[in-house]
Amino acid sequence: ESLELRQVLSAVTVQLAVHKDTTIYESGIGNLSNGSGQYVVTGGEASDEQARRGLVAFDLSSSDIPQGGVVIDASLTVNLAFSYGAASSVELFRVTRDWGEAGSDADANELDGAPALQFDATWLFRFYDGAAWTNAGGDFVPGTSASVSVTDVGAYEWNGEGLIRDVQ
Repeated sequence: ESLELRQVLSAVTVQLAVHKDTTIYESGIGNLSNGSGQYVVTGGEASDEQARRGLVAFDLSSSDIPQGGVVIDASLTVNLAFSYGAASSVELFRVTRDWGEAGSDADANELDGAPALQFDATWLFRFYDGAAWTNAGGDFVPGTSASVSVTDVGAYEWNGEGLIRDVQ
């Protein structure tokens, strides 16, 4: 006589839509955002440009990821709508605090931002103009989760161990 224990393993593929997204713009007074704009803008930080950071959130709690499941792969696909200059590395970092997305909507190519509305995320505020980030530019885990060099218009995919850890 013997007792045999078996555990069935299964793989589930989950695709998540963006829960919220915005762009924050480097500003000494922290009053620029793009909560309801058409684009998420990244880049800048050159000697003559202010930084722009895109914030994107996914609601994992409403996904079909089983409780206690192990994430074995993760990827983020983003469409680059326009680009200025040469190839550039776009790095992902896991943001550690919640942030807002309100109704600010930057004009034209959205490179300069718009006046932040209440509850928009900005360079200094997680929720304008009340709850501040601990660090100007956002609170995130040090070290990149993933990085991709982008240049031409089209779809780009980020993946790797850092992104898997973030999702897990």
